Amino acid sequence: MNHTYTQPTAKPTAKVAATGIAGSVAIVLIWIAGQFGIDMPAEVAAAITAIIAFGAGYMKKSES
Repeated sequence: MNHTYTQPTAKPTAKVAATGIAGSVAIVLIWIAGQFGIDMPAEVAAAITAIIAFGAGYMKKSES
């Protein structure tokens, strides 16, 4: 398969940026919850991070 992509800049799209930022925010929120004594398995924390990142990417409009 030979795909040619044309992108004017290396800057990530808004959807990509939203998922990255949301994932980071989710990790910090899980850490804060741990500081308040809320303990959860690593698998659950990873799933929460993935769900929040997906939700942010899904809700962010595409640049058209």
